[in-house]
Amino acid sequence: MNTLKHDCTEIEHIDWVLENQKYGGGFQHYLVEAWKRADNENKRRLEEAFPYDYRIPLGKPKKK
Repeated sequence: MNTLKHDCTEIEHIDWVLENQKYGGGFQHYLVEAWKRADNENKRRLEEAFPYDYRIPLGKPKKK
């Protein structure tokens, strides 16, 4: 899995999530599909539930 900078743009974040979808398993594939279809509030909730440092990341990396 490639890495992501904490100061990435929204487009960089989306590209990163979609790129990781290609190499993940079935659960990650459908999780990203749900994330893509979610409204902003539910997208935020998914990103909080699956942070950047989680095994299946959706969120952006936190600033140190």
